[in-house]
Amino acid sequence: MKKFLLTALILMAFAAPAIAGTITITTLSSDSGIVYTFFNTSFNTVKNCINGNIESVNIKDGTIAEVDMAAAANPRVRDDEFFNDFTYTGMLPADSANFTSDISAGTSYVSGYRVVTTATSKTYTASKDTWVYIDINGAFQYVETTVGSAQPATPANSLLLAKVTTDVVEITVVTDLRTTSISLGSQDDFSIKGLNQYWANGLKVSVDTGVAYNGTTRINKTSSTVLDVSSAANYLTGISERGASKWLYVYVTSTGSILLDDNAPDYHDTSGATQGIKYYYKYGTTYNRVVGQVRLDASQYIIQFYQNNKKYSYDSVVSYDEVRVLNAGASTSYAEVDCSAAVPSTSNMCSFWIQGGGGGGSFNYRRRGSSSINGIWSTLTDGANQNDYQFMSDLPLDSSRKGEYKVNANNVSAWVRDYTINYRD
Repeated sequence: MKKFLLTALILMAFAAPAIAGTITITTLSSDSGIVYTFFNTSFNTVKNCINGNIESVNIKDGTIAEVDMAAAANPRVRDDEFFNDFTYTGMLPADSANFTSDISAGTSYVSGYRVVTTATSKTYTASKDTWVYIDINGAFQYVETTVGSAQPATPANSLLLAKVTTDVVEITVVTDLRTTSISLGSQDDFSIKGLNQYWANGLKVSVDTGVAYNGTTRINKTSSTVLDVSSAANYLTGISERGASKWLYVYVTSTGSILLDDNAPDYHDTSGATQGIKYYYKYGTTYNRVVGQVRLDASQYIIQFYQNNKKYSYDSVVSYDEVRVLNAGASTSYAEVDCSAAVPSTSNMCSFWIQGGGGGGSFNYRRRGSSSINGIWSTLTDGANQNDYQFMSDLPLDSSRKGEYKVNANNVSAWVRDYTINYRD
């Protein structure tokens, strides 16, 4: 019996442990050392090591399944409670000249599950809106609706990716509806980094890469977006709002799409507050974050401009009637000057190019309703030369984008050279 016990103890003590930490017991010197107390002590050493001190080096990689974890220690459960579902990369259907195209390979997080897919081909039904989702098992789900109808309910354990619209011949529009960033906290974050706009041509504006928040959702655009003002697909409403001498505002949706609308932002935050700086335009029940604006001329083309963070500057200002805010103004007492045709509702400050009407004189500008006598003034002293231009910067505007001016002699014309937006730090 003693030999059997001794053999069992030696096998337990010196065999390579499968899951336990390093075990140390007293080495036997002779049969005289074999007593029940010794065996009990040694067995307790092995038991205590297994029960309370399993070292990670002795745990086989990939052997702890989710079912073995308590909810409090399960990282999937924790991530699902901390963060929203989002698409990390890819999973966007491609456009096509027929009904068949690939959904790109990608990675999404759905209910805390990390879902990875390869490029997947899909043939869509003619004359339908097909809503594309990814579920927790890595399978794409498709819900077909009549073209232009409301968004359907999201299938269980799934994440919305896109809407694919077809006619009788081909895929006509792929609307990117992915949520591409996580949401943090419960309060709106108003910061914007990047997402500057650039005039591309008379019909197109390019929106650069960058990060903005829609409510608490962080939208990270890693590639530029080109918006065509003549294309219905580039508008929140799905209908082109291009027109003569009007503003179009650039918005980022809660799902990360960048689209146009001719309505100015009307809400401060996604809780419905209207006091304070207007960051959002509410279309239906959806809040859309303003990130830019463009001005269309009388021929419905984008007036040339460039942006440097908070400041938008016009090119060749004297060639555009829309930015001319004063034409031979001659009032010798303060009179209104309306800048709303050249300055959007998202601004409260601008700069002027001013031109004297010959014979010299001075031009005074003040905030609308101010009691200042002199205000901000500039002196034009170029005699009979009517091409005398001077620059006046940082002129305050009221909420209607109006100010007041006066001259002491002769007349003066003024153009808005640039304006400063109020929704960017």
